[in-house]
Amino acid sequence: MKRFACFVTGALLIALTSLAIAPPALANNDPHRVFLPAGPVDLPVGFCSFPTHLDVVANKEYGKITTSPDGTTIIEETGTLKLRATNVTTGKTVSLVASGPGTITLYPDGSVTVDGTGHWLIFNLAAAAGSFGFPGVMLTSGQIHETLDPTGAPTAMSVTGRETDECVALG
Repeated sequence: MKRFACFVTGALLIALTSLAIAPPALANNDPHRVFLPAGPVDLPVGFCSFPTHLDVVANKEYGKITTSPDGTTIIEETGTLKLRATNVTTGKTVSLVASGPGTITLYPDGSVTVDGTGHWLIFNLAAAAGSFGFPGVMLTSGQIHETLDPTGAPTAMSVTGRETDECVALG
């Protein structure tokens, strides 16, 4: 759960949830296409300067999940994910499309790599994201690369394209 305190993407939440409900696909290491469920997310102050709530408006995201012999799990995700973000303090909302696609790699030591294109909603504690020049909650358009250590702290982050500060949009 520490990983969720420091880094959350709609895609990563979906992907991690799917690991719990897709054991047949993992058991035979056959990368079947599985639905990646998503639910609401509450972010406390620290990601933005106010609490933020995310609702899933539409989810048609699917993933191919493969586990290698060393225990590395690779999730290739595609599909559509539409979200509504709400500033809990003011009630202001924005609609977001965070459909990716991309690849999330979960390593046996607990570290994670995210490589995506298209639109991703990326969450990090604002202080951690700021050390890379990014806001705490951002919608990216283009290429995203992020690595996290086993505690969930970002160790590298880059965006080639555009990023939108969703805290400002909700402020």
